[in-house]
Amino acid sequence: MNTSNSIWYYYWVIIDILCYKFNFIAFLYQITIGKAYRKELETFNLNSSKNILHIGSGAYPLTALIFVKYLPANVVSIDRNSIAIKLSKRVVIKKELSKRITIGESDGRIYPLKDFDTIVVSGCSFPMFDLINTIFLNANIDSKIIIRLNEKQADDLKKFIRTHQNIEFVKEMKNIAFPRFTWISLLVIKKQ
Repeated sequence: MNTSNSIWYYYWVIIDILCYKFNFIAFLYQITIGKAYRKELETFNLNSSKNILHIGSGAYPLTALIFVKYLPANVVSIDRNSIAIKLSKRVVIKKELSKRITIGESDGRIYPLKDFDTIVVSGCSFPMFDLINTIFLNANIDSKIIIRLNEKQADDLKKFIRTHQNIEFVKEMKNIAFPRFTWISLLVIKKQ
């Protein structure tokens, strides 16, 4: 993980932990970043998604919380960090969403993908390109794959996507949560 990616990673780790510890920060997180995730649902037309896998959920599973609030889907959120998973499970239990959100500790490169019609990869997931390559190889045909990443990585990712003939680039969305804090969400679909 290079310096830019490690700053990005630790930024999200710190935010997630603060959200876990302080309700007011969690509230602000939900109305800023949560708004961007809701826009993602609408822009990428995820209304038909039933089973969503979120890779890189962190200690505060905001993606899962937003998705189950606005979609009829069930969400599995995974992360490799055991402490993040422990905290994330507590958030889901506290919000009484255990029937719709499952939290698990796993590496996205080895997690079985056959049950999912939509896969979301958070920008702090690493190794990013290795993970995405594994998803491209193992995801179901017609799966929607959303990749969130630091804006500086977007061009490299687009080049990487073009090397996969069965991956169709659908749409890109720029997210601006705060001034000078942006990230890109890309939607691709796996084809035969």
